[in-house]
Amino acid sequence: MSHMRAMITQSSHYFIAYALFMVVGLVSFPVYTRLFSVNEYGLLGLITATVFFVMAFAKLGIQNAIIRFYDEVRTGKMGMSLKEYYSTLTFGPLGVVALASMAYFAVVVMLRGRITEPGAVACFLLSAGYMFFFCSNTIIKNFLRAEQNTGLFNVVSVIAHYASFVLGVGLVYYVFKNITGLFVAFIAVELMLFVYLMCRLFTQQRIGIRFFNAAFFKESLVYGFPLTGMEMTNVILSAGNRYVILFYLNTAAVGLFSAGYSLAMSVVEILVFPLSFAITPLYLRIHAEKGTR
Repeated sequence: MSHMRAMITQSSHYFIAYALFMVVGLVSFPVYTRLFSVNEYGLLGLITATVFFVMAFAKLGIQNAIIRFYDEVRTGKMGMSLKEYYSTLTFGPLGVVALASMAYFAVVVMLRGRITEPGAVACFLLSAGYMFFFCSNTIIKNFLRAEQNTGLFNVVSVIAHYASFVLGVGLVYYVFKNITGLFVAFIAVELMLFVYLMCRLFTQQRIGIRFFNAAFFKESLVYGFPLTGMEMTNVILSAGNRYVILFYLNTAAVGLFSAGYSLAMSVVEILVFPLSFAITPLYLRIHAEKGTR
């Protein structure tokens, strides 16, 4: 398959997946607005923005290093095995994400007295667990991007997205009767996905902590960490506005803003997301196989 044909094929996979994300987004909007008050919807937007900001730092840019070094390791240019590659870029980031999640949990506990919104403390505490599994899965799924296994990447992403919505609505409507059920559903779905992805790595790549390569992990950090600033800036630009609105107005205003903003950004991202996700692994494969010329 030519590189141009591969780009078109893989971009189409990402496009279909994102279109399916938009479908559940359009369906979930009226459902959530019926289940939750405007304040609860605003709280959901605030917690999501907070989690994504912490995640941007917790990942340390390792997700970029996964794609950057895969083909060089695969072609033998790095002088190390794929087993070392997978083990290092699995166990190293998971340790960092675990520490970041515990630190986030501790900060919420310390600030719980200042969080006055009803039910907000429980949701923020639950979001620490959600952050660990979601962030870990985001990193691990980049192995699929690096392998250009776009089919599996998009299948697990779409299933997780729909399962979170269905389970979340079920728990909110029948069990918790509030937004807490949504975060319990998020954690449950991401936990199941995490177990699947880790089992796949253990069975197919035979990863093990004994294959951890400290020098390679340091090199990955040197490459990836500077890109953390770019990701954090993107999060601030796309989600920081919620905190500005909260400062000047209230949680209800955040809920109204989040609803409209999310719908508009979905339309923009469906045009950019498929190509950007497909083209980077292809560029790096060309570089590894053919060099700069």
